[in-house]
Amino acid sequence: MAGLGEFNARTLKRVAPYMLAGLLQAGLIPHISLFGGRPDLLVAVVCAQACGMAPGTAACIGFACGLLSDLLGAAPIGVTPLFLSLAAFILATSSKSIALGMTSEGIRLSTTSSAAVMLVSSVAMLALGVLVDPVHAILVTGLVSAVLTALTSILFLTLGSPREGRQGFSARPRTGTRYRVLG
Repeated sequence: MAGLGEFNARTLKRVAPYMLAGLLQAGLIPHISLFGGRPDLLVAVVCAQACGMAPGTAACIGFACGLLSDLLGAAPIGVTPLFLSLAAFILATSSKSIALGMTSEGIRLSTTSSAAVMLVSSVAMLALGVLVDPVHAILVTGLVSAVLTALTSILFLTLGSPREGRQGFSARPRTGTRYRVLG
């Protein structure tokens, strides 16, 4: 069992996607703009990695990454954490019985959820008065950023999921015996 001060490879594998997304979001993404939209890597990584997590853990990670995303961006603080923690909770709850990683279900869940978070966030910023032009808010800030974020969530799916590789041959609990008792 790992002690309090130990840092092992399993911990690094779990934390690395979030660290990479945070560093790229802070250093590189402000300089990239495609058709007026920018991807939000923190939204993409949470939506890609939330499948297979415990719902409470996913919501907490979604809130923390959403808060960091709001602090690094121009959005009012609290909009992205609200929608991202809700999306992460829904993803973690609904992905209990699907195959994770680069499967059609994983791609579908991560891309639609990250696009939905971006679209709902842009509509919320329009309602709060941060964005004043509805066409720019929906088409540029919402739709283009949603597509770019959805595409980057596929990249974060290649890093694997937190639940991947933890289950053995059988998903049944290890109680009882393998053989059926006749009698």
